[in-house]
Amino acid sequence: MHGHRVLRRVVAAMACSLCAAATVVYQGPLTGGAEVPPVSTPAIGYVSVSNAGANLLQVDVTFSGLSASATAAHIHCCAAPGTNAGVAVPMPAFPTATSGHYIHDFLLDDASTYSSAFITASGGTAAGAQAALLNALLSDDAYFNIHNSVFPGGEVRAILTQTIFRNGFD
Repeated sequence: MHGHRVLRRVVAAMACSLCAAATVVYQGPLTGGAEVPPVSTPAIGYVSVSNAGANLLQVDVTFSGLSASATAAHIHCCAAPGTNAGVAVPMPAFPTATSGHYIHDFLLDDASTYSSAFITASGGTAAGAQAALLNALLSDDAYFNIHNSVFPGGEVRAILTQTIFRNGFD
C-alpha cells in the first residue's frame, strides 16, 4: 500500500510539472461508517477539495440527514485512513443545519486558513502548514468531517483521495 502512495505522489508531481494551470481534486463520500470509530447514521454527503494553483484551495460540501445541526466541520490532517488527526483547516461559517451546501475558498499561504495547533505542529509557519496539508492530501492522509451535538467526534467523514486532474482545457 505504501508503494502505491509513493507512486501517486510521483505521478501527481510529474503531471503538475507538465501543466502549470493544473487543478488537482480530492473527493470523497461523507458517511458515518468512515468515522473512527464508525457511527450509525442515515446522514450522507459528498466533499470535493480542489487545489487550483499553488495557493488556492476550494472546499465544496453537500450534506443531508444529520441527526442534529452541524456545529463544526474541518479538514483533519495528517493521519493514515482509519485513524484520527487534529484539525488542520476549520470551515468558517459552516451551515448550522442538518442539510446544506457549503463552498469556501482558502488561501494556503495565509496563516488564518489553519488552526493554530496545526501551524505549531507544522513548524510554526503558514508555509509549513501548507506543505504538510498538500503532502497529506497526496498521501490520502487527510479527511473532512462534520460534527454536531449528537456526534461531537463527527457524524460523517470522507477520506480525501485524488480523483481528478484537470489542466483547464477539459
